[in-house]
Amino acid sequence: MPDAGNGIDAGTDNDFDSGKDDNLDASLQDSGKDYDHCWNVMDAAIPESIFLRSIWGRSASDIFAAGGWSDDESEESTGSIFHYDGFSWEEMDIPSSMPAVISIHGNSNGCLCAVGEKISAYLFKDGVWRTIREPSSSLGGYFWDVWVFGENDIYAVDLLNINWGIGEIQHYSEEGWEEMVSLQRTAFWGIWGSSPDNIYVSVSGPDNWGSVFHYDGNEWAREEYNFHVGVFYDVWGSSADDIFMVGAVWNEDGSEVIGSKIVHYDGSEWHTMKNDIPFELHCVNGSEKDDVYAAGFDYDSEAGELIEGALYHFDGNEWSEMNIPETWIIMGLWAASEGEAFAVGYDSEDEKARIFRYSCEL
Repeated sequence: MPDAGNGIDAGTDNDFDSGKDDNLDASLQDSGKDYDHCWNVMDAAIPESIFLRSIWGRSASDIFAAGGWSDDESEESTGSIFHYDGFSWEEMDIPSSMPAVISIHGNSNGCLCAVGEKISAYLFKDGVWRTIREPSSSLGGYFWDVWVFGENDIYAVDLLNINWGIGEIQHYSEEGWEEMVSLQRTAFWGIWGSSPDNIYVSVSGPDNWGSVFHYDGNEWAREEYNFHVGVFYDVWGSSADDIFMVGAVWNEDGSEVIGSKIVHYDGSEWHTMKNDIPFELHCVNGSEKDDVYAAGFDYDSEAGELIEGALYHFDGNEWSEMNIPETWIIMGLWAASEGEAFAVGYDSEDEKARIFRYSCEL
């Protein structure tokens, strides 16, 4: 399993009994704590040792959750993708060559792309998977995120050789893959676009702290802002003039994460929305401008473990923390509509993979 920003192994194992479909499971209800009961753990038969990292959907009855299993020592890696039809989660048949999936995204025309370990990429169209980038162990890296405009118009960001190696932004078309940006000591983490001529990529690296890369349809440009952020992990927007980014804030010498920051673009400039978050935020997603979620966790650097999860919601006026069990570690988010959202991750108490659902009137 690739790290979650700090060399964190987010592997999970075993099947689980997730409880009721419209309530928190019984163990949480009996805990005596005042959790937000609009969040629940969904029923899903997730095989042993599988982690889930990414989730995306076209509607609340057409959702994909992706992850897999990997072993750093043996370099073995196997992908897993689950589909939800509004009633149940079922594991999909995928190519046997597919390594663990880190990101999955598609469009409304039935196109789906899964990218991940070994710089691999697979396209699902008309019920058939095909390989559009063969896995390669020699590159020593990962595709971290992907954004799909069409079957032959896909953007993906990768990191080669890890440990501040080479970060790349790549584009897939009918002619194959094109390397658009390649920078040393750089990591590109998240990608989002309102159109093929308006794409944003979140970035980190010694030469790119607090920066964002933007594509206008002709060229990529680095936009630098004085956000004092070590890493921008993810980016999402409801439109070209309503974009959110989340990132970790480091101390002065860059040796320790001391919190997170949420920044916003209003069509003319970026500004800080919230900077007093004690957790490390890694993902952001929403259904519209006044319904946005951001999730993260607290990391114990000495133990090398994620020890406490956190989830925040923006209602158009302010960000507020949602009261979920602290053992829920959310790695990916997707909001279907106002009052309905889905997330993937695991429970740090038993390290079992989970699919979470929020279903309430906000």
